[in-house]
Amino acid sequence: MTPGPPTFVTDLIDQLRRRAFMLGPEDVAALRQALAAGFGWSSRAALEDLCVTLWAKSDREADVVRAAFLRVDVPDLDPPAVGEDDSAEDDAAGGPTVGRPDAGPDSAGSLGAGEVRADPMGGLPALPAPSFADVDRRLVLVPRYPVSDREIAQAWRRVRRPVRVGPAVEVDVDASLRRRCASGVATAPVLVARRRNAARMLVLIDAGGSMAPYADYVEHVRAALTETARSETTTVRYFHNVPAPSPDRRLLDTLSDPFAGHLDEILRRISPLPNGAVYADPALTRAERLADLLDLDDATAAGGPTGAVVIGDAGAARGRYDPVRLLDTIALLKALRERCGRLVWLNPTPAGRWAGSTAGRVGRHVPMFPLATKAGLDAAVEALRGRSVLVEAPL
Repeated sequence: MTPGPPTFVTDLIDQLRRRAFMLGPEDVAALRQALAAGFGWSSRAALEDLCVTLWAKSDREADVVRAAFLRVDVPDLDPPAVGEDDSAEDDAAGGPTVGRPDAGPDSAGSLGAGEVRADPMGGLPALPAPSFADVDRRLVLVPRYPVSDREIAQAWRRVRRPVRVGPAVEVDVDASLRRRCASGVATAPVLVARRRNAARMLVLIDAGGSMAPYADYVEHVRAALTETARSETTTVRYFHNVPAPSPDRRLLDTLSDPFAGHLDEILRRISPLPNGAVYADPALTRAERLADLLDLDDATAAGGPTGAVVIGDAGAARGRYDPVRLLDTIALLKALRERCGRLVWLNPTPAGRWAGSTAGRVGRHVPMFPLATKAGLDAAVEALRGRSVLVEAPL
């Protein structure tokens, strides 16, 4: 029977769980294998570095692991420090005396012809000894967001679209057997290309205005999607409220009941947004044409688009309904649906604040999930993977 992990490992896992840093059995097994191979035994610092190397996937996670490590009673693995007793032993053993200030004048005669004596230089100020004190990491001020970057990355990696691309190097067993049975003689195996993840995501983030209070958390989500998840096919762009006004705003004048609180009467007549401005940075300084961005995500491209994600409050932060903004948003969503296929909306405001605002109306047309919960993020990922989500008035 395999013995359990040491007590300090169990305590360390508990400390990490309190910080929403979950470890699985494979992580503990990796530490066990590394220790069995001889790593991490030289000192406490070496053991700490080993845990960081095995478990941390980012600088923020490394700080969390180090902070938890300092709160755990780890066995003393530090080697004995070299003290004065060691120096005395060196002297007794006839250690070198070159450069010692207490060496007598006769010691110069004992130096060999090829040896150089180093004498201390007077008149120079003493240099301060360098300080190598360790930084106290027990109080690392790491932001505690509702969903950690580790959880976001794990969920985002499930968005996959396997497509066979590249040279034929993988054996297709079924096709090879069919060819052999059809011919009745030994034939060469059928080779096919390997499956690769062709998922291509477009993420549009509302920036500024009522989204300012959520800017840090949204940036945390953005970094987890593009950096921690190691997704090279995720394109992130920013906009403010809507990329551009819809050319169909005049349709609002044709509503029989302007106070109905929805646009179902003219929903089919709203055309997709033909163009608009999106930005490559959250400061909204480097503009791009939305049409050019959607052309990059054309369905004729290699692998095709997987979908689009819109991150914004959709007016829920202010808690009011704006029919003009709803019409402009519907035009944007129609353009994304037409060119990117699957579409979800992630809202950083609590779901209880959506009702009565523009966000509640937008949620009638596209799947909308809370960004601040792991359940909402998981549901959005499942929708992007193809699970059907019922909405009241689909586009």
